[in-house]
Amino acid sequence: MTLILNGTDNSATVPAVQGGTAGTTTGEYFPATNQWAVATNGTQAMLVDASQNVGIGTASPTQKLDVNGNVNIPADNFYYLGGASDRYIRYRSSQNDVLYSGFSGLFYKQDVAGVYHAWFTGNNERMRIDSSGNLLVGTTSTNSARINSTFDSNASNGGLFLQDTRTGSAGGVAVYFKRDTSIVGNISTTNTATAYNTSSDYRLKQDIAPMTGALDRVVALKPVTYKWKSDGADAEGFIAHELAEVCPHAVTGEKDAVDEDGNPRYQGIDVSFLVATLTAAIQELKAEFDAYKATHP
Repeated sequence: MTLILNGTDNSATVPAVQGGTAGTTTGEYFPATNQWAVATNGTQAMLVDASQNVGIGTASPTQKLDVNGNVNIPADNFYYLGGASDRYIRYRSSQNDVLYSGFSGLFYKQDVAGVYHAWFTGNNERMRIDSSGNLLVGTTSTNSARINSTFDSNASNGGLFLQDTRTGSAGGVAVYFKRDTSIVGNISTTNTATAYNTSSDYRLKQDIAPMTGALDRVVALKPVTYKWKSDGADAEGFIAHELAEVCPHAVTGEKDAVDEDGNPRYQGIDVSFLVATLTAAIQELKAEFDAYKATHP
């Protein structure tokens, strides 16, 4: 038995390991002044140092509880996904921060010094929110971000940046749009411009025929000028439900539609759908003009 008086450790007079089974190295001992430890099968399992830091699996604890290895928390006390082996809290010294894992292969990191939050799969960071509130996906720097939510330096209000990080003069697709399993459009960029593309490949179409009666449809259109109620700004264009009577494909929504709370569901238009009609109308008008010239030399 060891007696400690006035903070003085008298363990030098006791065996290195005591309290265990004779002939084994399992039990409690005092590896240094003001340290208490427990060993099993010749290996230190736990240590309490002079600062009352407790180390499990480590001989140099730096926190009140310092664990080298996984900590399993019973299912009754911790919500988890996966099997029993997927519940743990992990400390990775190479990351210099506390990491928390909800299930195998995915963990979350909060960097106190850098003030950011990051999400990993395996050992690879996939997404972070930095100290400026930028959301970075597939990158750790706003200088090469694929998705940045930040303030627009060219405007007085905030904006969302979508940045294609590829270099060189060749263009490429920045965003794909899918409906079910099919790609139905994309946004592509070059060094100087952005294009908004909808599917138009001939292999997606059937019963293809020349457009007729386009000039009559153009005559039926009702372009108007107006002011926006929100700010009184002048504008020109079409009224959605009137355009739908002539070119329904250019209009979304229903006239006077409301949601379940009675709030308006406003209609919208995409004037790009008028391009084919206007082109066909010009062609019809030219054909009529050419026929007139042929009979009136």
